Amino acid sequence: MYIQIIGDPFSYTCYSVISTLKANDANSNPIWILGDFFMRHFYNVFDMQNNRIGLALSTSYSVVQTVPDSLFPSTGSISFPTPVTVAITETLPPQCYNYTTISDATRLTTAPAGGSCDSTLFNDVNSEFPTYVRFISPGGTRLAGSAPNSAQGIACGTYVTGWTNATYPSSVGQTVNAFISFAYHGNPNFSYIYWIPITNCNGFYVHGLYGPNNCYYRYCTQ
Repeated sequence: MYIQIIGDPFSYTCYSVISTLKANDANSNPIWILGDFFMRHFYNVFDMQNNRIGLALSTSYSVVQTVPDSLFPSTGSISFPTPVTVAITETLPPQCYNYTTISDATRLTTAPAGGSCDSTLFNDVNSEFPTYVRFISPGGTRLAGSAPNSAQGIACGTYVTGWTNATYPSSVGQTVNAFISFAYHGNPNFSYIYWIPITNCNGFYVHGLYGPNNCYYRYCTQ
């Protein structure tokens, strides 16, 4: 497959079809192309949505080059493999496997006020990494998408209520940075935390949360 024969059975030249690019890698080594000549003989489909690759013999590849008898001591029929589907295992970010689960229904935007706060529950805003959290039922699965209680606060088991208007990531493994606001006394942006990461973990979301600087501040869910 990687040898091209030019000539006739009595006078021919063999050429290697493995070629190099006019470029080097980071270590100044030449970059070689190994699959191009092989792949051109097959119809290939890269189905990224379903994590699979399909291969089938191309209908335009109807001529198989004849190998001269003198090149090899014996000849045989050339067979092509049956098309196969290759499953690709998707690698998710580390936070999709290492997180804290919270199912507290008092965080819901429909829950009444209370004395709970998140200032010491999550990593400090000045720390290098957030606390990764997955919210689950019955306490909601996402952060509140609008300022709770018409921005008055006094809900979600606390007084100053955290929310975000960020669009959640739609692709598996994707992370977006969400701006977090805390609402109180009619002001939807009474206070804020600049950014937290939200990751799509293939069926659920993981939030990288930081603790607010003051008590009676709390993230609300829906």
